[in-house]
Order: sequence, then C-alpha cells, then structure tokens
Amino acid sequence: MRDEIVAAAKQLCHGEHAQLYMAEGDRFVIFSESSDLGAASAHEYSVGHPHTRDRTTVIGRVALAGEAVQIPDVLADSEYSFGAQKIVGYRALLGVPIVLDDELIVAIAIGRNVPGPFADEQVELVKTFADQAAIAIANARLIDAVERQRTELSRFVSPQVAELISSEHGERLLAGHRAYISCLFCDLRGFTTFAETAAPEELFDVLRAYHETLGELIPAYEGTLEHFAGDGVMVFFNDPVAVEDHELQAIRLALAIQQRVAELARVWRKRGTELGLGIGIEAGYATLGRIGFEGRYD
Repeated sequence: MRDEIVAAAKQLCHGEHAQLYMAEGDRFVIFSESSDLGAASAHEYSVGHPHTRDRTTVIGRVALAGEAVQIPDVLADSEYSFGAQKIVGYRALLGVPIVLDDELIVAIAIGRNVPGPFADEQVELVKTFADQAAIAIANARLIDAVERQRTELSRFVSPQVAELISSEHGERLLAGHRAYISCLFCDLRGFTTFAETAAPEELFDVLRAYHETLGELIPAYEGTLEHFAGDGVMVFFNDPVAVEDHELQAIRLALAIQQRVAELARVWRKRGTELGLGIGIEAGYATLGRIGFEGRYD
C-alpha cells in the first residue's frame, strides 16, 4: 500500500519525487519513495536524517501546522535546510498530512525540479487522496488487528474455532447447529497411576511431548481440537469446516497418533515409565455450538 500511495501522490501533482514518512514519536521516518532521479542516494540520506517538528523541512512544517504546506522554492527559503535537496535537486515541495483519529500518522512530500507553487486543484486532489489513504490505512490496521487476534486466539483454541469466532457467519454456527461428524478420543493408558507417583516436572515433560505430537498431527488431518484434559484429548471432523471422507481422516489420524506415541513410549520406557495409548472413534450426528456463560464460553 505504501508504494501505491507515494506513486499516486507523485502522479497527481506531476512531480518528479514523492516520499512517505511515518510518525514515530516526534520524528518522521521515511517509509517509501518514488523518484525519477537520485533515488538511492536520497533515500539513504533520508534514512539517516529523520524529520523533526520544525521548519527546516516540509514534513516538519506539516507536523507543526497540521495541514498541507507548500514551499515554492526551497533555495529561496532561508529556513529550509534538508540536505537531500543537494542530491536530487528538487526546487518546489508540497507536504500533505494523513490524519487518523485526529493524530498525524503519515505525511507525504512531493517534489518538483522547477520552482513555483503547486496549482490549487493539485493540492486539493492530494488532500482528498490523503483522506482516502487514511481510511485505507485504518482498514488495513483493522485487518491486521483481526489477524493478530485470530493468531493469538488460535494458540488457545483450535484454528477452525478461532476462524469461526472472528468470521461474519460465526455467530450463527456458534449459536448451535446439527452436523454429521466423526469424533476421536485418545488418552494414555496407565497415566493415572503414573501421575500419582511422578514428580511434577516429569509429569509435565510427558504431557508436553504428548501434546506437541498431537498438536502437529491434528491440523494435518483436518481435525478440530475440542479439548484436552490432562492426557485425554477429543478431536472432531467435518465441523465447522467440511472435511471430505472425514471418517477416513479420523482413522488416518488415529494410525498416525499410534505410530508417533509408540516412538514416545520407547523413550518413556527407558526412563522407567510404562504408558500405553487408547483410541476410540465414533461417527454420527451431533449438536455443536457455544456453551457457557457471558464472560466464559467454550
């Protein structure tokens, strides 16, 4: 998006150069650039010389004024002193703020190699474009926030459930529905006896290895983790995402779990821990939906 913003701003004003600066506290750091000449050297200089809220740069003046600012000729302006001018050779500058929730978050600088003010219609076009860019940035931030929340949520619930919670149609499905599913339950045989005598650290080492193994396998076979309680794990298939041949997928997952847990069991056995594996699979109709109360749902 950032490259599109500077390219469009440059085109709207028939400029030779355009830069996008992001606000970081009281500094403005270059974020993107579109230039016909001297781009690499000017960009390197701008990276090493962030703008501040003062009158030595057009971005600094935008930050001070909170509105669009023109410098018709930087060589005739005694207060302007940004060194990139000597590299690129621009003469006229236009700076336009992008404001979101009354906060200056981005500023655009557009340069031309000949002195003279930008036309009023060009300034208005860029200001309108900046308003539209603010909306686009707000939407992008919202999407990023949703994705971050979904990613974080998927650490605590199944990815399919995380997707469901944050989707438009999720509320309807969460309210309760009937579906034909396959359900797999597995646990470690002998775990209760082991838990009664094992040190807490040893207990958690076993559970961690067991859960990590299942955590890798369940999504690989399109399963939805319903819950785990200690060594007991419940997985279902074909909801909320449809799974083709879900009965077979449940069986395939069971076989994969058998193989992987057998490898773990050999390691545990060398440490004096005897644990087996039990798996049950059932297919049929079930009612699925949200249970719990306001503040804590499952």
